[in-house]
Amino acid sequence: MGSEDNGQDMQEGEEGFPIYRGSVDGRHYYRIEAKDRFTEIQVVGNRHLVHHVTARAYPELVRIMEMIELHEGRYKLIEEDTWSEELKRTDRKG
Repeated sequence: MGSEDNGQDMQEGEEGFPIYRGSVDGRHYYRIEAKDRFTEIQVVGNRHLVHHVTARAYPELVRIMEMIELHEGRYKLIEEDTWSEELKRTDRKG
């Protein structure tokens, strides 16, 4: 099972990653590997696309914190099992 954390008081180098999130519309699944890095599975029709993102700009870092904190109800908690099932629908392993 994935480690769940709300992101409060998380310091650089602390354990607690990966964290799994999904969009409430069910079209995006996220595995947050660090405060500045995540992998996204994007569902487009019948396709499942994988994007690896490393935040370099401030808005990207804010986006990751919003995912961790479930900001404004746009994100929901998901389990590692859910992530793994969606990943199987892609042509990548990770």
